[in-house]
Amino acid sequence: MHSPASKVTHQLETIQVSGKEASNSPITTTRRWVSVKRMPEIYPETVKESTIRWLVFNEHQNGFHQCVRRIGGKVLIDLDAFEAWVDSGETARKPLSHSQSKW
Repeated sequence: MHSPASKVTHQLETIQVSGKEASNSPITTTRRWVSVKRMPEIYPETVKESTIRWLVFNEHQNGFHQCVRRIGGKVLIDLDAFEAWVDSGETARKPLSHSQSKW
């Protein structure tokens, strides 16, 4: 039987991006993308879906835009960028007032 953590790991979508560096040697990068709904499953004691939605809605004011990609109507979060964003202290910014947010 799988533990809850291993189930979440198997549900992550990994996307490989291929390209070339300046030296023309091929590079491959694996990025971990997850939908907004899956974020609370990965960080159950840290984030709520509503919090992530608020961060996405105000992404350009709070620096969260570096973690977000949109494909059609689907919003995906780059987990590595999210963790770097948390470590950067961007979360310590003063909360937006209603006059500053898009509402």
